[in-house]
Amino acid sequence: MPELRGATGGNFFLEIGDENNKSALWIYPEYPLQDLSKLNLDNVTDLSYEYYGSEPKIIPPEEKIIKKEQITIGGAQAYKIISDIERIIVPRKNTVLVINVENKSVFADKIDEIINTFSLIPSVPDNWDLYSDNKVEGFRLRYPSNYSVEVLDNNATSFSYDVVFDSSEGKITFNFYNEISPMGQYFVSPDRYSYNMDTAIQAEQFLKEDITTSKFHQNAFTFAQGGDSAIRVTHPLKQDFNLYFYLSGARSIRLSAPSNLESIVNQMLVSLNEGYNK
Repeated sequence: MPELRGATGGNFFLEIGDENNKSALWIYPEYPLQDLSKLNLDNVTDLSYEYYGSEPKIIPPEEKIIKKEQITIGGAQAYKIISDIERIIVPRKNTVLVINVENKSVFADKIDEIINTFSLIPSVPDNWDLYSDNKVEGFRLRYPSNYSVEVLDNNATSFSYDVVFDSSEGKITFNFYNEISPMGQYFVSPDRYSYNMDTAIQAEQFLKEDITTSKFHQNAFTFAQGGDSAIRVTHPLKQDFNLYFYLSGARSIRLSAPSNLESIVNQMLVSLNEGYNK
């Protein structure tokens, strides 16, 4: 099942059902012209943004509002506005994250289950160190200053180039698989990560993970190395997880880490996206 864990910015789109009977969920950031420190239930429907010299509203004025309420989603304060579609507005520092749900009634329980996985990634601390890799294009991220970094240039077991961030709480390992690795063949293009759990199952079996107790999710990170291009596999018995994702210009990537470091991992991935776009 898709999950919205770690949503922070960018676009994510999901459809459930077929052409004749489906629900759709879309998450995207918007940059309102209004002062978000003054946002409240009364003026949330007035939010507008600049668009090629015009100022359209996030919620079009012609929509008939049926209900609006202040809610908490993923630990964050937000606003739910219901018209012919359902919207959730999640204020950030200078932006809002907009969650649009169309035809929710068709698959209401499943949509609610997905939305209940929503969480936000905390800002990356300013005092984190920067790691920049000259061998892997675009691999530039921040990590806690008390972590050490080890680079394994040629892992003969997995046929990968590895970067390991080590701490007293565990290791966060990035495996970059080369062309002759079976893992590299499983994920040969970005679309292999989209709704394609069979690929992840093959990869997990190759790694000798217990797929009968593992939980497979399309990971809805809403940034470049996530969205519909990442699959997260959690291992409840081992209390760890693997994240398979694609970074343009790099080989197939697997990230592995203990479950207790998931929040740190999410922040590192946010900084990876920020570094990639510089």
